[in-house]
Amino acid sequence: MVAASVGSEAGISQATALRYISLLEEVFLIKRIPAWSRNLSNRAISTAKLAFVDSGIAANMLGADARSLIGPGGQFGPLLEGFVQMELARQATWSDSRVDLFH
Repeated sequence: MVAASVGSEAGISQATALRYISLLEEVFLIKRIPAWSRNLSNRAISTAKLAFVDSGIAANMLGADARSLIGPGGQFGPLLEGFVQMELARQATWSDSRVDLFH
């Protein structure tokens, strides 16, 4: 997720795009997943990935139905990846050991 490219595609400024993304995180519609790196300084500057918390909402926004999901070039893989990420994030909230998600 690069805020400048998100803003330019949406026709808004980078600052506005960042505020909207923060708002979507606050209302738990999206979750920012940081990039993984062995070096902490690289991890801090690497681009984060955004994932929809609800894969059903993501599928609806894509206009996907059951037939289009399984077809060639369908969105089943990315939607499944987001679903698994969010299930892992939910499980991490009650885990006895500290768990961090990265992509």
